[in-house]
Amino acid sequence: MTPAEALELTDGLRDPRIKDWDMLVADAVFGRVWSGLGYRDWDLYCLCELPQARARLLCQRRQVIVHNLTEFGLSTRAIACALNIGTRTVIRDRRRMNARIAASAAELRESWRKANAAGDALGAEP
Repeated sequence: MTPAEALELTDGLRDPRIKDWDMLVADAVFGRVWSGLGYRDWDLYCLCELPQARARLLCQRRQVIVHNLTEFGLSTRAIACALNIGTRTVIRDRRRMNARIAASAAELRESWRKANAAGDALGAEP
């Protein structure tokens, strides 16, 4: 990544209005944005360049971002650095999101079963 590209990406990461911040983080990690700006690693880049305001994300929003970054393939440590949180918080957020996803899936399965049972009952002959 060129220094100009790295600066542009860093400006996007600093913008609190950006909607797809998690996608920019993935681009930054996989594009090795830190090397374009002369930092030795992701940790030092995050410490110096990313705003601390990300640590104040609402818990539920942070959990969604952790989930998305995990799906993009970022490591626990990379996510923790980007969000200025501990690795244990990343692990805990992953578990909570996985539980929420599993609960939603269970609700959908139950709704589907009820809808199919109701459809079967309507189609049955007396």
